[in-house]
Amino acid sequence: MQNGHTSSYKGWGTASVSIILWFYAGALLFVWFFARLTPEDAAILRILASFLSNLVWIPFGIVIWASAVKWLVLSKAANILKVTVLIKSIIAVSAAVLFVIFFPNTAFRFLFLPLAFFSLSTMKHLINRLNLFSVTPIFIIIVVTTGYYGWQMVPSFGSQGEETDIKIMTYNILGNAGTLNRLKAIETIRREQPDVVCCTEYNPRSDPAIFAQKLTDLYPYSASNRDKNSWRTGELILSRYPITFKRSSEFDFIDFVIAEVNAEGKKINIVNVHLTRAGPDIEDVNGFSPAAGKKIFNLSVFERAKDEKKFRQAKFLNDYMEQLRDPTIICGDFNDTPNSRVYNLFAKHYNNAYSMKGWGTGDTFGESSIKEVMRNLPVQSVIARDFIRIDHIFTSRHFDVVSSRIVNDAAGSDHKPVIAVVRLNK
Repeated sequence: MQNGHTSSYKGWGTASVSIILWFYAGALLFVWFFARLTPEDAAILRILASFLSNLVWIPFGIVIWASAVKWLVLSKAANILKVTVLIKSIIAVSAAVLFVIFFPNTAFRFLFLPLAFFSLSTMKHLINRLNLFSVTPIFIIIVVTTGYYGWQMVPSFGSQGEETDIKIMTYNILGNAGTLNRLKAIETIRREQPDVVCCTEYNPRSDPAIFAQKLTDLYPYSASNRDKNSWRTGELILSRYPITFKRSSEFDFIDFVIAEVNAEGKKINIVNVHLTRAGPDIEDVNGFSPAAGKKIFNLSVFERAKDEKKFRQAKFLNDYMEQLRDPTIICGDFNDTPNSRVYNLFAKHYNNAYSMKGWGTGDTFGESSIKEVMRNLPVQSVIARDFIRIDHIFTSRHFDVVSSRIVNDAAGSDHKPVIAVVRLNK
């Protein structure tokens, strides 16, 4: 009778694990691939998917790292210390959770090591122990994760640099930043010394003087869609190459500037854009009814309007750029992640530099928002970090991407800059 109960418990346990695996596989598929296909009025779902895009890998990562700890570190120690299988599993999972929480970027970057070493043996073990209902979602999870992140999961060393390579940076410098923070952003630019810098949230009232003082020696050429009389922040392109022509937005619903630069005799279009922000921002609904249900309804309507506007902006710019025949680089704060319909609109015709040559999740935003919400909590320093990738560099097919990275130690803004080194292909 006891054996019957044991078999029953094991059966229920296996079924529960299988259901969880299927649910998780479905969540990954929705967040990474299907959320952008939802109807127009499902803006909140798309925004939620964007927020989760670089977080949903974490359970998968914890399991893989726990398996590595359990098999590599604890297998021999457990035999020596006579540790039970349960205790060994608890230690392995706890170590993996702490590793992923405290060092998420490192945990993701080196995930390919345990994944490569243990995936085959794990699959063989699971196939021998579990039924097809349990094994199938595991395969889906592995395939979907590696398919979504692609080359971001393995280190990219790039090729040897050439004199004709172009180093470009996109950087949201925070429009309302004080002088100290602006100097920190300028220090980052001077340290990295890209050939072209695309700044969003450029402040036309306070920035011209300090930029002229600190950056003119590196960047004698510039183009912006704002003048000193404008009350709105805008976009600025700084270049060490001569700017032969520029265009800026003539439409109130989208902010961008285009500069045609002469890079060693080659004409290249540099596009700098800042799309509308979308996201559940409670400040935007302060004027509505205090009733929770009414607020949620109004927030949904408000976010849908912003989401629609952002997609119209992206489509307008994408259509506008079809007129540009020369090699083109598009930089900026897109306010959308790689699982979004906006991102995929550009990805159909352009290559994303970080997706091709970056290593890691490439998060550029989120830390400052978490700090603002958790300012009085002691765990702030542990939890506060960037968790979404919304700043991008796209290149036309005229370019090969040599390398790309996030400047993680940059200060002075709520965004991290993205750098790409590109080369005109032959």
